Amino acid sequence: FTAEAWSLLPAPDQPTLDWLAVRIPGVKAARVREMTADGIEATLAEAVARGQSPTDLFSDAGLRDERLLLVRGEALSGAFERYEIPVITLAAGRTTSGQDYRMDALLLGDGRVEMLYDKADFRIKNPYFNDYDYTLAARVSYGILGAGDMSVSGVTVEAGLVRPKITRFTKLGSDRIRVETSWGSREKPLLPIRRR
Repeated sequence: FTAEAWSLLPAPDQPTLDWLAVRIPGVKAARVREMTADGIEATLAEAVARGQSPTDLFSDAGLRDERLLLVRGEALSGAFERYEIPVITLAAGRTTSGQDYRMDALLLGDGRVEMLYDKADFRIKNPYFNDYDYTLAARVSYGILGAGDMSVSGVTVEAGLVRPKITRFTKLGSDRIRVETSWGSREKPLLPIRRR
């Protein structure tokens, strides 16, 4: 995510920028560039070669400055078809009530990762984290606190009568991560990105 690579990417069209401004108030349109399918492929291939987890990738130092990268939902779905990206916030799937859902866009940079869905407050099962169901907001936000350290808003754990919100992910080592919630914390395996 270098400044040079960002400068070579196209800016989104005006309707896309207007839509982004509605979904993420205050977004700086002049800082947004659109990541191509080739760029996504190259980024994920490099993450696999480095043995990176999604937490490593999404807290990269290149995402902590003011540059913004937009990835459209169609490109995300293609990436999830070619790579195993073990995250709670999947690009698409079916809700527990049987409805299709998808991520409309992913916006990375300026110290954050924003995931924008086509539904609000929908419940899912996740094959990577199958001990509970999860409810996702229409906008799930990750704040980059440092390498391997991210705040979270917009994800609720469905644990019976208790419904804690996930508030932070912190990498503890090469294969462990601490998941903090409004009800306490737990350690979980940290899974790498893999090519399918």
